[in-house]
Amino acid sequence: MCRKSDVLDAGGYVFDYYYGTYVNKPRKMLFSHIFVDAHSADELQAHIARSIPTGEWQFFCLKPPHPSVREELEEAYAG
Repeated sequence: MCRKSDVLDAGGYVFDYYYGTYVNKPRKMLFSHIFVDAHSADELQAHIARSIPTGEWQFFCLKPPHPSVREELEEAYAG
């Protein structure tokens, strides 16, 4: 059985301690730590596998982030 950290590492996600997120900048995908805690490794793998990069940031959170938070994160992870 895979651990959540193994799934995220294999997917190219890095934990950001400042924001408490797992981020993959090239794919523009972000998981909140709360989302990760609430889902199994298999569920995380399924989210990663079926998410197609669109060029827009994709946020996996239990609740959608407020637009100002979303904007701050997008700016923080740009470039």
